[in-house]
Amino acid sequence: MVGGAFAGVDEILFLEGWRWVFLMNLPIGAVSLFMVLTFLHIPHNPRPQKIDWWGAVTIVMAVVPILLVAEQGREWGWSSPLAIAMYVTGTIGLISFILIERKMGDTALLPLKIFKEPTFARTQVMGFIIGIGMFGGMITLPLILQVVYGASPTEAGLLMLPMVAGLMTSSITSGKLMSKTGKYRIFFNVGTGLLLIGYTYMLLVLDASVPVWVVSIGMVIIGLGLGQLLQTTTVASQNSVHGRDIGVATSSITFFRQMGGTFGVAVFMSILFSQVTEKIVGAFDNPVTQAGIAEALADRSVTSDPANAAIIGILQNGAEGAAEITVDSSFLIGADERLTLPFRIGFVDSSLSVFLLATIFVGVAFVISFFIKEIPLRDKSAAQEAAEKPGI
Repeated sequence: MVGGAFAGVDEILFLEGWRWVFLMNLPIGAVSLFMVLTFLHIPHNPRPQKIDWWGAVTIVMAVVPILLVAEQGREWGWSSPLAIAMYVTGTIGLISFILIERKMGDTALLPLKIFKEPTFARTQVMGFIIGIGMFGGMITLPLILQVVYGASPTEAGLLMLPMVAGLMTSSITSGKLMSKTGKYRIFFNVGTGLLLIGYTYMLLVLDASVPVWVVSIGMVIIGLGLGQLLQTTTVASQNSVHGRDIGVATSSITFFRQMGGTFGVAVFMSILFSQVTEKIVGAFDNPVTQAGIAEALADRSVTSDPANAAIIGILQNGAEGAAEITVDSSFLIGADERLTLPFRIGFVDSSLSVFLLATIFVGVAFVISFFIKEIPLRDKSAAQEAAEKPGI
């Protein structure tokens, strides 16, 4: 919601408003750092450790090219020389990273031996898929709210609150139940199940004509699923390794979840925007749509309304005008619904492909959730374990 407010402001302190989405993290980070330095007092047990510089370099070399081609492949061409160069660079980086991590052993950035623990390995896969489901939904749904329902960026943030409410409710509830019972696999099962139901619901009911409250129901279901999964994957990952590897386990699950989110956003947006122009042009061929546009353009109150000026100009450009929505959809805000209908229909039809792919990914996670072994939660902190057994 705050990000939407920033996006709606042209300039703040001589900078474009949307850039403050990133800059606002500076004071928040400064306060967080102060709190950690002031109040986080834990036993310190130093151990000689090598820094895995080459591991850090090669993992960047492996990940960044693949993410670049996932985002830009539509523009470059999936089999273009530049895309192929990214595939090759990423593959070389991945192979190099694995070889270096094997050589570094316990001092590796990501020790490969911990992946021999089935619970840890499967949890990382779950984290990756959950990242896809979480960020894919969080990116696509605000766009639908803006394009289909004419919401401003700030209003879209407000309309996303049902998902946030579901996420907070299930996150707090599952955390309390996990702490009380020591059980956590059930939240993998129920969480992925609800997420699957939420995306399937969106896939079945989403239409340019459905009221926004119908979409909000799907948001709540998706939020209820996600809330059970975010901290559960972290707890399961931490609990499946020795105390000395808890830091690695935590960073690993965060890494895979973020990579899943980044990959999901890149792929989903590529799918969405590669289809949207064609879908909008197809919607213009609908007789009902054509009749509505003709009726609106014949109404002087519509053509004289400044809110319709931008979309009327775009409509005059035909297919080229349809592509404008991939750059800026603000021309839809406040415009006559008969004029915006083909854009709304085309965008919804394109987003259905995104929800279908998200449903497939989450379905895989739902199946994996039944194969995660539930290890009893540890009754001592990593610091206590280190103090009692310094050599471990």
